Amino acid sequence: MWGIENVLQWFFQDGTFEWRRVSVLDQEEARFLIEWEGNGKQKWVSVLNILFEGEEEEVLAERRQTAIHNRCANRIDTLNTPPVGQG
Repeated sequence: MWGIENVLQWFFQDGTFEWRRVSVLDQEEARFLIEWEGNGKQKWVSVLNILFEGEEEEVLAERRQTAIHNRCANRIDTLNTPPVGQG
């Protein structure tokens, strides 16, 4: 994870992207501070956006799908929960 073989999608203005190498500098829960190889720019990214060294793109897709499923399940649970003092 802390190596230079992690990659992140670099998006162009036309909506296309390419995978570019990044180094992970720090972590706070499910967010990572990355630094782009080549230009040194840094930013915080979600665990749902970074492809870690040794992972296949399918692993990232599964991680995103699981997050979407969990988010939807949480919203359904919230909708089915009566307000405090009711029900």
